[in-house]
Amino acid sequence: MFLLGSTIQTFINNRVPDDTSIFTQLPGYLVNNNVKLRVTINPEQSFILDELSPDTLNDYMLAGSFYNRQRVGLTVKNFLNEHLLSTRYQVVATINNQPEAHPSSVNVSAAPQDEYIAILESLDIPLYFILYDVSYS
Repeated sequence: MFLLGSTIQTFINNRVPDDTSIFTQLPGYLVNNNVKLRVTINPEQSFILDELSPDTLNDYMLAGSFYNRQRVGLTVKNFLNEHLLSTRYQVVATINNQPEAHPSSVNVSAAPQDEYIAILESLDIPLYFILYDVSYS
């Protein structure tokens, strides 16, 4: 099952009902703009990317732009601090806040703590969250 856009907020709020501060405002330059993504895990460790070679995926991330309409997001730090989420789901990609300084790459071993999650997936069931607008990518 794919959950797109702001559905992640509803899904997470239903699992972490007491935590209202898990989502934060995105900086203005990331909203209603094309953004670059950063893959944060080896594609072989991901269900959604496992059929892509590292070279193909790297070319796609370096060449592609992904349209973000979301005004609020979930930072890697907030995700990791929420034990109910971080033990069931994994970060696959983040919005690369500074693509010129840090080119997208599939060789990143850990997600930068201040970046916003772009793709999240379940560790045990086919459940994927894609936060950018796939129809504009």
